[in-house]
Amino acid sequence: MAHSKRTQTMAVLSWCERYGSITTKDAIDYLGITRLAAQINIIKHLPGHAVTSQWESVPTRYGNGRTRIKRYAITKTDNSCQGQN
Repeated sequence: MAHSKRTQTMAVLSWCERYGSITTKDAIDYLGITRLAAQINIIKHLPGHAVTSQWESVPTRYGNGRTRIKRYAITKTDNSCQGQN
């Protein structure tokens, strides 16, 4: 396994912090993570994080119709994790 679960979880959190949300395609293409839902499940159980999701309609890879994908957004729910000056 190239990444440990912890490393994959941190990669997903960092991606969402930088870009605001993530899809399975983003996770595969940019992070090399093939099981995004497993990482989202871990993050849902982390203290201080909230996960929201919504379905989106996107063109199929062949351009002959549309399909639905899920986009996840992760936000921090408390400030105790952030550094203090």
